[in-house]
Amino acid sequence: MSFVQLDLSRNALTGDASRLFGRGKALQYLDLSRNAFDFDMSGVVFPEQLDFVDVSHNAISGSIPAQVANLTNLQFFNVSYNRLCGALPTGGKMPTFDLYNFQHNKCLCGAPFFPSCKT
Repeated sequence: MSFVQLDLSRNALTGDASRLFGRGKALQYLDLSRNAFDFDMSGVVFPEQLDFVDVSHNAISGSIPAQVANLTNLQFFNVSYNRLCGALPTGGKMPTFDLYNFQHNKCLCGAPFFPSCKT
């Protein structure tokens, strides 16, 4: 199935929701917030036309893929309250988001919100 908008928020859903993402999908709006989804975001490929992503308040691990910074339509991106680690992507639309969108994760690092990443 192909969706343009998908809102599964506030349902106590569990499991791996990474299959909802992927290159070539028509998805523009995705809200998976306030569930118990548990998957590694590091390998997720975001559909190019995404303009809204809210995966806050889950148990998502891994890092935020650098590709997120290249999503030209992205207007909202919230990954707060998860278990994400690693460097925040830079460039593109990333400067338009604030600390609220990234807070309460395991170990995100990098400007402008967190200390520099240790090598």
